[in-house]
Amino acid sequence: MNKESQTVHSVYLPGLKEHCEVACLILNKLGKNPHTNHHVRGTIREASSKVAGQPGGNIKEKAHFMSASARQQMYEGNCKGLIGEHVVPVSIMVTKVNDLYERQGNRIELTQIIDIVKKWSILAVITTKEDIKIKARKLYHKMPPDWDGCNKYARYDAAGIKLVPNEYKMLISNCNGI
Repeated sequence: MNKESQTVHSVYLPGLKEHCEVACLILNKLGKNPHTNHHVRGTIREASSKVAGQPGGNIKEKAHFMSASARQQMYEGNCKGLIGEHVVPVSIMVTKVNDLYERQGNRIELTQIIDIVKKWSILAVITTKEDIKIKARKLYHKMPPDWDGCNKYARYDAAGIKLVPNEYKMLISNCNGI
């Protein structure tokens, strides 16, 4: 494990290691095929939700960011139609894990999966209208065609979605069931 990996793993996030370990075991013991890929995708999805560092709870409460539109909607007392989602689609993380697995001769280390999940897991709260914008641009499960491979926010940039720090927990009391 390199120095950067040691730093990345210095904080224990409940469930992250365990979910990544399942993905690692599946790939290293059973190989990559459509059946195992389904389970790897599920474990990476679960692991990525742990990156927020708060066990349990609602993804909207755990999210790192929210859109400016979602925040405004909540300020106005309307909490309906808000969606918690991955800024970088889980399918991108799965592809990164699978690509590394193949480049290394069909082997992968647990720390490598953890590094990928931690690097690319960002959760956000957006409105249903913003979700429709992402889908209309065919970016629900992928990044834009001109993606540079680095900008984690490229889908949101392409859809014109501005992110701000997540205030969901604070603003939920404004909603009064609306």
